[in-house]
Amino acid sequence: MNDLTKLILASTLAAALSIAGCGNESTPHDATAHSEDDGHTHAAPEPAEPDQDGHGAMRSLGSVVIAGTSLDISAGGAPTPNTLMHVNIEHDDGPAPAAVRLWIGNEAGDGSVRSKADATGGDFHGHVEVPAELDADAALWIEIESATGERLHGSVALP
Repeated sequence: MNDLTKLILASTLAAALSIAGCGNESTPHDATAHSEDDGHTHAAPEPAEPDQDGHGAMRSLGSVVIAGTSLDISAGGAPTPNTLMHVNIEHDDGPAPAAVRLWIGNEAGDGSVRSKADATGGDFHGHVEVPAELDADAALWIEIESATGERLHGSVALP
């Protein structure tokens, strides 16, 4: 092999190794949560923890209970307009969701892009787009789909 071929091969290998998939490291923390089922829940604040998957420090947005399913929500990144927020959803209790969808904005999702979270060992990880226009009362909305196809949602306040 000539030197140019070795350099290209080494660069390609280095690039491939540096591309890491999203993990699912979430921890229970603080915040206020709202759902259709249980109203608001509160927990003691904890500091943000370093993230292992390159999204920056993950911080808790709280817990939410939707149709008997309890979920702990944490996020990496700030809700800055026209950016992505990385969200980890840890399934704590109740029926496991068949699917989880996310959006930031109002309950109806006006002007928001809904995204589907990836399942990872019973928990979920997603990337949600922050809309260009973010109202002061915007929230992170979590929609769960049951095994029977029923869809219900709840929300947590943005950091």
